[in-house]
Amino acid sequence: MYILNFDEYLHLKTLLKKNFNADIHMHDTCQGQYFSLEKQNKKAEKFIKNYFKKKKLDIYFDNNGINFSLKDK
Repeated sequence: MYILNFDEYLHLKTLLKKNFNADIHMHDTCQGQYFSLEKQNKKAEKFIKNYFKKKKLDIYFDNNGINFSLKDK
């Protein structure tokens, strides 16, 4: 599992707010990190997928398109 540091998270949070008016939240659990959008946003979801693809990370969104987690390829 890839752990996103706080600076990376803040950068992504800023990009999503500026470009899509979308809010993202980071959750830290015993099993690792996961993230959530406040509401489903297909454009923001596509951006997030491409953002992490460029970093060579796999991203897993749940069925509702709100919660996601990261994994090294």
